[in-house]
Amino acid sequence: MSSIAPLLLLYTVMTLQLAALAVLAIRHINCSWADAHVLDVYWKMCTYMPKVDTRISADIHKQGCYECAAVNDMLLTLRRHKASLLDIGANIGSYTLPAAADGHPVYAFELMPMNAAHLQSSLIANSLENNVRLFPIAVGAKPGWSTWTDPSTGENKGGFSMRNHENASSDELNHPNYPIIQLDSLPPISGPVFLKMDIEGSECKALEGARERFLRAIDLVGFFMEWGSKLRHECCNTILAPFFKELQDRHSLTPYGRTEYGRMAGKNVPIAVAQLCKKDARVRFQNLLWLRIGTRALGTAMI
Repeated sequence: MSSIAPLLLLYTVMTLQLAALAVLAIRHINCSWADAHVLDVYWKMCTYMPKVDTRISADIHKQGCYECAAVNDMLLTLRRHKASLLDIGANIGSYTLPAAADGHPVYAFELMPMNAAHLQSSLIANSLENNVRLFPIAVGAKPGWSTWTDPSTGENKGGFSMRNHENASSDELNHPNYPIIQLDSLPPISGPVFLKMDIEGSECKALEGARERFLRAIDLVGFFMEWGSKLRHECCNTILAPFFKELQDRHSLTPYGRTEYGRMAGKNVPIAVAQLCKKDARVRFQNLLWLRIGTRALGTAMI
């Protein structure tokens, strides 16, 4: 089989899935519409019912955005560098939609059909289909096929996790199957790129698939990822530490932690790279933001 055959199969599967998403979005999605906004950017957003999705959808209805400070940082970075957004784990579009509404090209990956259909509904409602390439597939350590697990908490209705076939339960295997690709296998994205990754604990697998060529083939000007003790225990020294070194050395990015504790609550806190994989790190934080050296993070607190 030629090397191009797997790509042709993947694109055929994606085309069929996108067609199915369009039908799902039009016929079966019960949107709870919100007037979303961040900075000077406004858009209509199809969310879940806030009483059911008490985290993301509820925040968007209440304050116009989710993780607003991080979205602010992303937008300012996209504007400063005239960059594209690569959104791994787009969910219902909390990052994809403001970036697209602000005029930036977006490459959005979202495995869960209901999340992707909500996002597709918002794209249609805001005439943003040409700004966003939506990929209803998973990103992982190696090519293959995946399904998903149900959310571990009822407060985040869209918080589904990828599950490889070999690790899936019999119930999970009854879900539809979706292809897995590696970040290393992505076609080149021209120009500067901001990478956002929030895939419910599968970050180690996704970044394991980015160790060969991804960071050498992309001009990364920012990186935002969910962070916590699980990642530090699971793969920080083996996978993340080399990836972080490339972010620092090749792309001149500096890490900031966002903490919700004590006097630094709500601030982006500069963190030494050497401290990131230490289990007893002095500052605990939930998200990690990397910015190009010389770019001051919005809301930065120096310690």
